Amino acid sequence: MQLGLTERELTELAQKSVQLILSPREGDSEALIQYKSSAEFRAGVHLACAAMVLVLAENNERLSQQLQATLQNLSAAVEKPSEKAAGS
Repeated sequence: MQLGLTERELTELAQKSVQLILSPREGDSEALIQYKSSAEFRAGVHLACAAMVLVLAENNERLSQQLQATLQNLSAAVEKPSEKAAGS
């Protein structure tokens, strides 16, 4: 069972984030357009998005483990009453 985001989904999230930040928007000034096209800004955006995805990946793993444990606990709780009823 897959819980959380896959590695591919995390990679796509980073790529889409970069594209969204770097894409021109209606109303952007010429100065902003030039700034967004600078190598320094683009590198910073890539770095920031990569850092965001690393944090998401770490939390994704932790949350997946917590969800899996919760599902196992719920499954065990559901099975116990039926076992008691069968034993009565």
